[in-house]
Amino acid sequence: MRIGIDMNFAQNASVFEGIGNYSFSHIAHLLDHPDVQLFYFQPNYSGLSSEVFKAELSRFIIQNNIDVFHFPSPMEIPFPEIIDNDQLPQVRFTAVVYDLIPAVFPKVYFQNMVVQHRYFLQLAMLQKLDHLFSISDYTRNDLIRFGFSDKKITTIGIGCEDFFHLTEGGNRPIPFLPENKPYVLAFSPADFRKNARSLIQAFVQMIERAQDNDVQLVFVNHVPEPIQEQLHSISADSGLSDRIHFIGRVSKSQLLQIYNRAIGVAFPTLYEGAGLPVLEAMQCAVPVLTSTTTSMPEMVGDAAILVDPHDVSSISKGLEALCFDVELRERLIRDASIQAEQFKWNVVADRTLAEFRKLAARAPRVKEEEGILNKSLIEDSEEKTKITTDKNETIIYDTIIYDTLNPVRKNNNKKTKRLKKRRMDEMQADLDLMIKELKKEKSK
Repeated sequence: MRIGIDMNFAQNASVFEGIGNYSFSHIAHLLDHPDVQLFYFQPNYSGLSSEVFKAELSRFIIQNNIDVFHFPSPMEIPFPEIIDNDQLPQVRFTAVVYDLIPAVFPKVYFQNMVVQHRYFLQLAMLQKLDHLFSISDYTRNDLIRFGFSDKKITTIGIGCEDFFHLTEGGNRPIPFLPENKPYVLAFSPADFRKNARSLIQAFVQMIERAQDNDVQLVFVNHVPEPIQEQLHSISADSGLSDRIHFIGRVSKSQLLQIYNRAIGVAFPTLYEGAGLPVLEAMQCAVPVLTSTTTSMPEMVGDAAILVDPHDVSSISKGLEALCFDVELRERLIRDASIQAEQFKWNVVADRTLAEFRKLAARAPRVKEEEGILNKSLIEDSEEKTKITTDKNETIIYDTIIYDTLNPVRKNNNKKTKRLKKRRMDEMQADLDLMIKELKKEKSK
């Protein structure tokens, strides 16, 4: 079986984040199967037009005789509107869906109409794909709730690398890690969903209740300085700011040591498609505190302390148990190793390939001479779509140039403003039509 893999996720910031970790591990375990050949689609997305993208993708599929084409990170595809089985070679298209966070928190993520419209295009693209893989049952249920067919979604789950395991903790010093003091480990305070503000407030409450201890709170991953200042200000009045540490990004080997030296992991998230840090912690035999919400109960079962992430008092009491309840800690450590066994990459790969085989068995083959690929399109478009940038990479999206990190118009001349207004009006009309159609469906 010949599988095409879109490698866009490896060309941007996702390669360093959860999506990158998931995708590389997933791909590596697909390769363990001798009947599977993987082909990597990795054009230079900088300066690529939608027409060239479509032509390049068609050529790749035909030349490599692809059975199934898979998108590890579909919401990052620069031109979601061209993923259309009526216009591309008739292979089967699949994708992994991690979550629907922007749809769940629209006020946070839809700062302007451009971003909102692009997200709707991406959701429309997902509807056109032959099959979707969700990383948890919670994400699958979210997709169904937003109108996706349950018959086209398979939960393949998430795996945890064997690299994360119980060790002796190691003796190498880690920069900024409090020495010879117990600490609770936390993650990604820059993302509001990680609930760092409530966690710090809960930590302060716990320290005030449980006197005569020197427990610290350690955050890993990059935090912009303004956010650090905001979070420090929460604890400053209590005189505990010296107990809260932001140590930035760490290497994988350092993270393994940090897990093993921690007395617990606190992950009171507001929303997760799946929570990899809690699985890594459980494999390292570290007690875990996490949320009663979204996918977290599915991840941890009975092997963690579950708290209400919206209630600071609930988090604080959970932290106290995590740090000081010896019997509970021992039980969590025992149960964690059993729970973690359910999340293995070979199982994720097996579930994925089972669906790939079903799809490949019914995918018609299309030959190049049948006219699917217009080679002249590539030659004509390549020179027209080359652009240069002095800062961030940009892509051409219809007639408007967007920054890949901040999709806003690049210049402000009169012609540009007219084009922008026309485009925004078109987007609003599209959104109004979508809402009207949804209301019709609900009234039936």
